[in-house]
Amino acid sequence: MNKFYRKLEVPDFDRIQKTLVPVILDIVGNREHKLRINPFTESEYLRIQQQVPELFDSIFQITQSDIQSFVFLYYDENYPTSGTAHSDLVEQDFETGVIPDYFYRLNWPILNPESFETVFFRETDSDARYYDEVAGAYKLDETKLERVDTLVMSSPALVNIKEPHGIYKIEENLPRILLAIRPVDGDSPRLRNLAVGSEHIS
Repeated sequence: MNKFYRKLEVPDFDRIQKTLVPVILDIVGNREHKLRINPFTESEYLRIQQQVPELFDSIFQITQSDIQSFVFLYYDENYPTSGTAHSDLVEQDFETGVIPDYFYRLNWPILNPESFETVFFRETDSDARYYDEVAGAYKLDETKLERVDTLVMSSPALVNIKEPHGIYKIEENLPRILLAIRPVDGDSPRLRNLAVGSEHIS
């Protein structure tokens, strides 16, 4: 195991996918405009809950936490080929003067998950991080980073979104669609222990 991510063997994953994937693809297909990060409407969320309740059972079984946010990520031919390195930091993360080491998100593959890889980096320069006003996010100068690990999202995975990472296309099958599930307690010691392999899914 490592500090960046953990791929999970989810009980009944194939059975969940058989119902879940058509529902998500139908929702995506009915969207006229697709963003990279797409919140579900209340009716869409209720539809997923009603038609695929076992997904929510699995999420709670894994995280032991309520859901803070639940969106679908959409990557197509317009996704940039460089300059995507970032860490998911917010202003509150800097209030104490100590940047948090971890917050885990559960990423769940829907379509063409192997078309992109998530690359994790180590900062080789103290001023690698900067705030991008347009993106509204903390980004990283890729010339000041060292590549240390790679994840292809072929199965559900807990990902430490506080670690520097970027997303890069490696295959031509598009779009790539994932569910990104952010638990309320993504910084809980239990979830960290689960992510690094010292605790098992109960």
